[in-house]
Amino acid sequence: LNGFVANNCHVRRIQLMCCTLGNGWAGILASAVSGCTNVNNIMLSSCNVDDDILVEFVSGIRGLDQLDLLVLSHNNFGRAGCEALATLLKDPTCNLTCLTLIDNNRVDDNCATIL
Repeated sequence: LNGFVANNCHVRRIQLMCCTLGNGWAGILASAVSGCTNVNNIMLSSCNVDDDILVEFVSGIRGLDQLDLLVLSHNNFGRAGCEALATLLKDPTCNLTCLTLIDNNRVDDNCATIL
């Protein structure tokens, strides 16, 4: 991802599907995405995103005012991830119009945090 991190201002859509993002990927992913100032669509579907990854990822996308679609379906985050998403949605610079959380293993019990 080094080349991507160095030259990613032209990226408008990021899709990672059916990847296993384990330990160590949170920081790399947050760094890579934070420089994508024109990104408007991010999909991390079936990527085994857990609380640790999502918390750091949310810090990386905070301030991306072009981002209007975020898909985090089929992952494994719970309360801490939901709380991170809630703070993102409350951020006045957040312009998300669609947040998709289909079939997350632990999100159902924690959805009230987002709302």
